[in-house]
Amino acid sequence: MGVLFSSLGYLVYTLPAAFLVFLLRETVRSIVYQKIGYRVEYNPVYYVDIIAVSCLSLFGISWGGIIHEDREDNWITMLIAQLVYLALFFLIFIYLRLNNPSSTSNAFIVLTTMAKQCYVLFIINFLPIVPFDFSFFYMQKLQHTFGGRILKNITKLIFIILFYFNLVSANSLGIENIYNFIVPGI
Repeated sequence: MGVLFSSLGYLVYTLPAAFLVFLLRETVRSIVYQKIGYRVEYNPVYYVDIIAVSCLSLFGISWGGIIHEDREDNWITMLIAQLVYLALFFLIFIYLRLNNPSSTSNAFIVLTTMAKQCYVLFIINFLPIVPFDFSFFYMQKLQHTFGGRILKNITKLIFIILFYFNLVSANSLGIENIYNFIVPGI
């Protein structure tokens, strides 16, 4: 319980950062869908997983997106969605290097939070486990079945428990090394 309450003060920074990261990703993904000829039925906000945003905001780690029943993912859309994380990470890195904002400014805190979140999401989404993005190739066969929906929800619950009890954490992915890379000497 202490992990949860100690994180609440940072929700002012982590919640908007997480939502922006997911929204940018889904916007780019929708553009890619339209360019390759798929019809996009919903606004990109529809595809933002609120549970994933909450986990990323509270625990610093989450799945990046889930396979939606009304959208057919493929290798192109999955890889482009992952490259959004990488591109955003490096854009933030370049911005921080060029502008050198104060480490106590709100912009600095939000941007470094977004960079950490992008790093974590880029790494963890390559796991071929439901609900991570890399599972799309077998989830598309299961997603329309009752068992596929249950599998997706059970694994989300399992990961929330693992995140809450800190059994899987952003620190285990080397997030502090990435922070030192982005902001050396602070």
